[in-house]
Amino acid sequence: SDLDMFTAVRNTSEFASLPWQEAVRMASLYPANILGAAHGYGRIIVGGPASFSQVSQNLVLEKTWLNGVC
Repeated sequence: SDLDMFTAVRNTSEFASLPWQEAVRMASLYPANILGAAHGYGRIIVGGPASFSQVSQNLVLEKTWLNGVC
């Protein structure tokens, strides 16, 4: 199987009938909390690592930043 995280989030939202915001939290914030890394990962915060993706209104991936680099 070949499934990237963005597609997994989109599929979770669509097939589980969840709001896309919850699917994003399930893929980012909740795992970061379990790993004890929520201080810098799983959310966008001042001083955080700035790793996130820009998504269009129709849930198409547009850009990704890793540690502040696009």
